Amino acid sequence: MGRHAEGSLPGGFDREPFRGRDGVTIGSLRGFARPFSVGFDAEGRLLVADMDRNCVDRFDASLAWDATLGGSQPGWHREAGRGSGDPLLAGPHSTVQDPEGLLYVTEYAGRRVSVFDPEGRLVRRIGEGSRGPALAGPATAEIGPDGCLLVVDYQASAVLRFDLLGRFTGCLGRRADGEPATGFGPAAKTVESGALGGLRRPHMARWGPDGRLYVADTWNHRIQRYEPEGSFSGWLGATAQGPTAGWASDGNSVSSPAPGGLDAPVAMAFADDGSLVVTEWGNHRVQLFSRDGECLGWLGGSDDADALGEWRLHGVPREGTALGSFSRPYDACRRGDALYVADTHNHRIQVVRGSAR
Repeated sequence: MGRHAEGSLPGGFDREPFRGRDGVTIGSLRGFARPFSVGFDAEGRLLVADMDRNCVDRFDASLAWDATLGGSQPGWHREAGRGSGDPLLAGPHSTVQDPEGLLYVTEYAGRRVSVFDPEGRLVRRIGEGSRGPALAGPATAEIGPDGCLLVVDYQASAVLRFDLLGRFTGCLGRRADGEPATGFGPAAKTVESGALGGLRRPHMARWGPDGRLYVADTWNHRIQRYEPEGSFSGWLGATAQGPTAGWASDGNSVSSPAPGGLDAPVAMAFADDGSLVVTEWGNHRVQLFSRDGECLGWLGGSDDADALGEWRLHGVPREGTALGSFSRPYDACRRGDALYVADTHNHRIQVVRGSAR
């Protein structure tokens, strides 16, 4: 960790010292208001979207604060701005970078996706209605292997597809006219739906290493899988009889604290081997699934053990403030042997090293 191993950091942040056992160590970055996303840019720097501070913070490889996008200054700067009145970013929720180095910031309160160049200069905005449907409440975005931009509109219960210039090209979700969600259709009003392929307040979409699209269908308590053109091809979660133990092709999903069950999943991240990390807002935990949908374990506070980095297949998840416990987490990503978790209601980013299985 170098000279910033613990204590105060630039930008008003501080670090909870790393603790560990059995080859796993856990520490945290503190000083956020409501961190909603964690990710990395092409230079390997950690990016955190802080919704309530209306900014994106950047940290270097040693996890020292490096710069901020937002606040009272243009571009990336070192003012550590906390200006809630700055109109540049309005409720930033997530970030994603395209192959050209442009950064796409999804603004939930601003109802748009803002695009910035590597210096932090605003290039364009997407989803304000000029080239497609207006966004109602975008949560996250994803750039596909075909160069498309997928915007997950939580409020509209839809996944909208644009090209990288912001031109609308299709929509995934149950249409208000009753048409089933069988693929990326034309612009149409979408409605909440528990039918297979339909969506109820989705939060994230990710392209998997198998070329399929995966969607965190938050309030249907499931992960749905789609073929590239948008046809439904399975779901992961639990029925009233228990977890699906793999990708199911039928049945009704329910919330469940059991390993393999889900309660309000909000985020997903893939590892190189195709395994899937799922962040659960409702169960205050992070679960790991094989590419076939088998639950490999979960991290978080438990009713029967402390939470210091143990992947477990037993116990009941519990909300907590101790290291290794989570409170309403919104995102997690893997980089190397470390897992980074936006522990949102604890106002911190937790880093679990040696967590790969």
